Amino acid sequence: MNKKLLFASLFVIATYNLTAQNTESDIVYHTPDDHSACISALEYAEMLQQSNENASRLNLNGKIQKKSTALEPLDWPVKKADGFNDCDYYIITKHVDHDKTTGIKDYNCGARTYDGHRGTDITLWPYPFYKIDHNQVEVVAAKTGVIVNKADGFFDKKCVGSDNSGGGNYVMLQHSDGSRTLYYHMKKNSVTTKAIGATILKGEYIGVVASSGSSNIPHLHFEVWADNKATLVDPFYGTCNTLNATSLWTTQKPYLDPTISKVSIHNAKPTSPACPETEVLNEKYTFVPEDYEALFYIHKRDEEIDVPVYLRIKNPNGSVFNSWESKGTTTWNGITRSWLKTLPTQPGIYTFEAELHGKVCSTPFEIVATLATNSFEKNQNRLYPNPAQNILTIDWNSNEPEPLFIKNQLGQIVIQKSKINESKTTIDISGLSPGLYLVQLGNETHKFIKE
Repeated sequence: MNKKLLFASLFVIATYNLTAQNTESDIVYHTPDDHSACISALEYAEMLQQSNENASRLNLNGKIQKKSTALEPLDWPVKKADGFNDCDYYIITKHVDHDKTTGIKDYNCGARTYDGHRGTDITLWPYPFYKIDHNQVEVVAAKTGVIVNKADGFFDKKCVGSDNSGGGNYVMLQHSDGSRTLYYHMKKNSVTTKAIGATILKGEYIGVVASSGSSNIPHLHFEVWADNKATLVDPFYGTCNTLNATSLWTTQKPYLDPTISKVSIHNAKPTSPACPETEVLNEKYTFVPEDYEALFYIHKRDEEIDVPVYLRIKNPNGSVFNSWESKGTTTWNGITRSWLKTLPTQPGIYTFEAELHGKVCSTPFEIVATLATNSFEKNQNRLYPNPAQNILTIDWNSNEPEPLFIKNQLGQIVIQKSKINESKTTIDISGLSPGLYLVQLGNETHKFIKE
């Protein structure tokens, strides 16, 4: 396989230089040549038979309101979950295969597919297993339909080299124009509780993207049938689409869609344990002047050769503290780059941003005044989980009772406790909006992210 066409996965092939300033380090994620079918022929046959039996029992075929040969358009079948604020969250790793022989050809006459692939694979990016654990990317109905088949309860963290026996968690919808859509590989126990025969509205929640069934990376396998005979169509239209004459999308996404998916700041490089363990991000967004430097990351989709990304660390007043640029070196489907940079020393809220094709992806971070010797970071007190969703736990080593304040980025107090003296305290943060917050406990300060 041409390395320029390798796709996102979990294998890091780069090293880091943590001592040299302004050193650029790349992490390229790719899948080995493991292209076992997402869904076996037997599974297709069983799904078709069960779906047809359910549709007949529900008399759905008699309710088809097909006014023409054209199918109703499709909206995008995945979305960010509420509270998840990354700039983007996916890459397309595989399209429908239009080559009738043993060769491969996608709708655009390219090779983003494998032999016999029947769907569009929308892969989580970056940190796919972290996204599964935190339910960050949801599957939604591409158009209104009735559930004609579904499955749930199967293991949802399959990966390259794993035992791919066992079914996938999925939903199949039948639509009023007679077509069907299939949403496959979802997270265990995340599939909609609506029963077969219930209606799912366009944009309504179906499940969480994961890696159940025959899967080698967390992704949604999205498939479209023209009718109840599993007549395959490809929602993407291009020169080499042999299945349908027009695009089926409400708005078709470009074949190459260069995007900054995420920018982040770390006090150590992220780690990717052996699959199916979850990545450890090691993100950090609060620093003291003594920290001196940090790792600044960007995560890109569809890199272009020699096209620059403009990177900036901006002061609280909007002026530029530091700037540099990075140019693409190949056509990776997904790539992560990092730089070790000197941090500002003046207290305040700063911004790290990356600009590609005029579109900016950014994240704030804060420099706080030097903390007391018994600070969270110096004395190994702990604040977790971070990011947090509903409950924040503080491990507190002092026996002295202290007031606790949680402040938003404007410095406004959003939660206040008069005295905290327990060794471990839990705080209900379910009422806070997603974002960055500052915890002040006595003369200690720390930052956390509310998801």
